Amino acid sequence: MRRLIASIVVSMTLPLFSAGSAFAQQGQDFPAFGLEGAGWAEVLSVTPKWVVLQTADGRQYPVSSEAMGRFIVRWPILPTMVSATALVEVEGASPSVNMILTNNVEVYEGAARNFVQPSFLTPTDAGILRQYDATYTFGFDSMNQFWSLYPSQPAVGMTNVPLMTYMVAPVVNIVPLMLGTPSNQMLRVAPANGQSYNLTRIVIGSMDQLRPGDLVYAVPQAATPRSMGLSVMIVYKNELPVVNTR
Repeated sequence: MRRLIASIVVSMTLPLFSAGSAFAQQGQDFPAFGLEGAGWAEVLSVTPKWVVLQTADGRQYPVSSEAMGRFIVRWPILPTMVSATALVEVEGASPSVNMILTNNVEVYEGAARNFVQPSFLTPTDAGILRQYDATYTFGFDSMNQFWSLYPSQPAVGMTNVPLMTYMVAPVVNIVPLMLGTPSNQMLRVAPANGQSYNLTRIVIGSMDQLRPGDLVYAVPQAATPRSMGLSVMIVYKNELPVVNTR
């Protein structure tokens, strides 16, 4: 789970389009993937059993589908593509107890829901950090039992920090997006910029989701004369996925 305090201080926008143009616009030297360590590459070619990653300097690494660890694909989506069974992760300012303002919403679908657990983390007016890790199954009948189960804990560096909330929760309503809270209430997710927020669908990866040109962040694990093994591969798509709405 991301730490709320750190997110207040540090904000990072991950590129969704071509690696070269996105990195150049940000004026930063992002590390290239390779034997030396984790970094960025793009998909050069893909088959049902192999994907070839290419770095900005032209180095190529064949990766077998059997040599991948955690394989994640991130898709930009529209609000109507959020399913009723998703777990949604948000963090941002809380102008009221029933609203959170954010520019980025992460939507975990299918087996990718196991990457997060329902959580509710927010400072109180007294500067005390209250954390509620919802390890039970969220449900309106049981949410209100939750608030009394976890004690308050001292917060670190909370002076002059605006009220923020970090939350992973089930969907109660899709448009507008509303999440269930541990107090039997609904929390509305609204754009911090007053216009719209970025919605990202996070799913377990498969080779048939890959396309040449996809941006990839990869962590090497082992290399053989034939291929590179990966402990993590995260793919950043720049097109809408095909979502089965049946």
